Amino acid sequence: MNGAVRAPSPSIRSIGRVLASTAVTALLVGGGLVTALPAAAAVTAPVPSGVYLSSPWVEPGGRVPLAFVGDGTCPTPGDAAFVSETGTTPLERSGFGEGYWVYHDYAFVDRDQNPLPIGQDGPVSGTLTVDCGETTVALPLTVSPTPPPTIYHSPTAWTWYTPGSAALGSEVVVNALGFAPGETVTVSLVNATRYRGDGDVSAVAAAPVAVTADGEGAITAEVALPDGWATTDVVDLVAAGAESGYLLVSGEGEPINGIAALELDTDGLAVPGGSLAVSASGFEAGETVTVALHSASAPARALGTLTADAGGTVSGRVAVPADAALGSSRVWAGASSVGYLLLTTELIVGESERIAAPDRYSSAVDIARAAFPGTADVVYVATGASYPDALGAGAAAAEAGGPLLLTAPNELPAAVKQAITELSPERIVVVGGPNSVSESVLKQLRTLAPSVERRSGADRYASSRAIVETAFDSASTAFIATGATFPDALSATSAAASEGAPVLLIPGTASAVDAETLALLDRLGVTRVAITGGPNSVSAAIESQLKAEYGASKVSRLGGADRYAASATVNLAAFDSASEAFLATGVNFPDALAGGVLAATKSAPLLVVPGDCVPSTTIDALHGWGVTKVTLLGGPASLSPAVETLHRCP
Repeated sequence: MNGAVRAPSPSIRSIGRVLASTAVTALLVGGGLVTALPAAAAVTAPVPSGVYLSSPWVEPGGRVPLAFVGDGTCPTPGDAAFVSETGTTPLERSGFGEGYWVYHDYAFVDRDQNPLPIGQDGPVSGTLTVDCGETTVALPLTVSPTPPPTIYHSPTAWTWYTPGSAALGSEVVVNALGFAPGETVTVSLVNATRYRGDGDVSAVAAAPVAVTADGEGAITAEVALPDGWATTDVVDLVAAGAESGYLLVSGEGEPINGIAALELDTDGLAVPGGSLAVSASGFEAGETVTVALHSASAPARALGTLTADAGGTVSGRVAVPADAALGSSRVWAGASSVGYLLLTTELIVGESERIAAPDRYSSAVDIARAAFPGTADVVYVATGASYPDALGAGAAAAEAGGPLLLTAPNELPAAVKQAITELSPERIVVVGGPNSVSESVLKQLRTLAPSVERRSGADRYASSRAIVETAFDSASTAFIATGATFPDALSATSAAASEGAPVLLIPGTASAVDAETLALLDRLGVTRVAITGGPNSVSAAIESQLKAEYGASKVSRLGGADRYAASATVNLAAFDSASEAFLATGVNFPDALAGGVLAATKSAPLLVVPGDCVPSTTIDALHGWGVTKVTLLGGPASLSPAVETLHRCP
């Protein structure tokens, strides 16, 4: 149900729409079929006691209905007046009624008297004062010949509905406008049919929910439907602002056209200067729908308008302002010409930046400078011609507190030499044998640090063990990944660093972990093992072996349907929250090899993605963490502009 708020008559209680009458065991709420359950117990009062306005604004000479909620609230209301900078305009009582609460109408003494200054047509904001004997109630009120300006159809529009079929006890979505920015608003549902007229509203009300109005004065809340409300019951929405004194009582609303829903292609994350694909339903045919960005502290910003088709559905893209504030926001889609439907969903606005360079060596240098803008005690150096040596070195470098730089096998690039000079390390650890990093490169490195050591083995797996033995004296957790491909181990770098854990490469298709790796795990004191990747990466036989060795509860597999889903799983297991995240291509390795160390220094996840879009699993993870900054590792050839704007993969 949805509609513009209408002030209740002083003698007739404003009621909601009959929920359903089509079946004895069903309750219809906003188009959703709801099963009736046993009678509900009484709950607390739906809104706090006090004196409330039925509308936050009134036309010059109009009536001002007031609701007196709770026993002892202004028991003998007296004279009232509207006080503003233009003077004081008296009002007198002009009606009385009872509903859930007592209502008194106040009207201007001279209905032709305009509290606006002569010749001024604009609104005047002031205070409505009511004499309550020993006290005076003061409520903010605007007198205006036209409704307050809004980007939607009505400044006091409201909507409530259940999203599809749901059992009683499920949540009812409530969206409304008209409150004071930042104020606390109490929201509830009242069963009009079961109300006996004795003032005991608590016995027929849903448990109230307190929410905070955003910078536009808009609220969204979810109220649980009490058990046991019958199929023919009439229900009202009530919402009360603590500072504005505005009391919304829903009354009859227009039925929603189909199922009300709002979806974004980002599923809750957008970047300034990017765009959002918006789809929404439930509007009137031909409705103009305004899509806007709401935040906690600023007025809403309209992003664009869409026109509903014959079925009440809108679809299209809107631009996110380049200067949009970072942080938690909401997107609203509201009727602005015919109806009053309001829909909203969460959105995080985050910034996006890119670290890119002409080649993989310079890229690693830029990443290293971002992680260590000053000096570093140790620098790890690995070949940039292949990935195995560098994969194991990332977590080791993070543990040691230094960057990972790449070199050509037979020549130390000038940019890398300059970076090492600037970092002024005491120690350089060269990863891999002479075929990976030649003796001539090793000789050049010896001129750049007091200590230079090589860590290598007969193959990539032996080199991985040698790197771990150098960097870790002990570790309670170890990450195991295949050395045959790079994405799984790369995704594990920052996740492992967050736990002070090594990443060990193994031949994942083997039927068992080799004895040397098991011995190293034992020497480190490992008690928990995280397998990175699915069974195609690390075999089920290895998983069974490790569970037999450490116990089933101490071995976890962090995999997914593909390398991108596995990357999200690995990082979700390691990070409960993160303000920043790093994205690297999962198609090629050079850009991201050094990025794992940078992510580790920021206590941030590093996720691999395709080159031209961002998978849903990744977007879900970013949203869940509350990320407000995304850094891309690599140029447009590796990660396209579509990734920079977090465009969802089809």
